[in-house]
Amino acid sequence: MTIELTPLKSPNDTLADLVFAKLKEKGFVADGKDSAIASKLKAGNATVEDWTLWIDLAGAEKDKDGDNA
Repeated sequence: MTIELTPLKSPNDTLADLVFAKLKEKGFVADGKDSAIASKLKAGNATVEDWTLWIDLAGAEKDKDGDNA
């Protein structure tokens, strides 16, 4: 019998994954920004400017697509 050990996620990674999933679910992740946003969240170094940019980009996409009427 072989037992495989999978590395546990750190609390920071778990929280970052949850936050990212909720942002994506609510439409606050602009197309093509998944990797950049996820890595900043996991690193714990997302700034106020980052958050503002992410929300603004996602909002602009919604406006362009007509989803934010």
